[in-house]
Amino acid sequence: MSRSVFRWAMALAIVAGGSPLVCAQFQEASSDNGVRFGESTTHKYQAGVVIKAVGGSCKGLFATVPVPLVWPEQDVQVIEEDTSPEVKRIRYRSIDGAVRQMLVDIPRLPAGSEAHALVTFEIQRRAILAPAETSDLRIPKRVGRAVKRYLGSSPYIESRNAKIRALPATYPSVTVIDWEVLSAGCVGTCFYDDGIHLTQSGQNFYTDVIKRVLGLA
Repeated sequence: MSRSVFRWAMALAIVAGGSPLVCAQFQEASSDNGVRFGESTTHKYQAGVVIKAVGGSCKGLFATVPVPLVWPEQDVQVIEEDTSPEVKRIRYRSIDGAVRQMLVDIPRLPAGSEAHALVTFEIQRRAILAPAETSDLRIPKRVGRAVKRYLGSSPYIESRNAKIRALPATYPSVTVIDWEVLSAGCVGTCFYDDGIHLTQSGQNFYTDVIKRVLGLA
């Protein structure tokens, strides 16, 4: 990539009302004391990148975007790919079987040009019901390695990463959004009971935050 400053933005928006994506750490539903599924709902979800070269041309651009992953309670399929001519290809990869990424390659972007790669997914998600019988369920004294990996910070995406925090000093067009601070301004019930996944109100607030940072609101 040239030393010219370029502006980039990740478009990650719900294009039709939807519930949050919950990553379940199980492989199959069991009987009365296990996971049970309820009614299913279908939603559309769009993810991708929009990149504009400002101040000069760019080359060798490579972007990654997290995308929905198939889980026992969730089916995912791509229904549309919208790419500009500058995009060479879109690929997908799975990281440790727990994260799916979309990979976007843009060999060259002339000064003043804008490239985009937007993918629309159709997600059919089944509600996770509480076990009918809980008398024989126990909280383990020690968490197994297979589960423990999901309880800490991600080794691939860390919001407190010093290198990420330092990017605006090198690239003035980059803004790091402190979601932990800004999320306190969301009015109403913005999170589900796990305190992580967003309700529809939370999703709307999150989208508005990104729009404000990009100057679109």
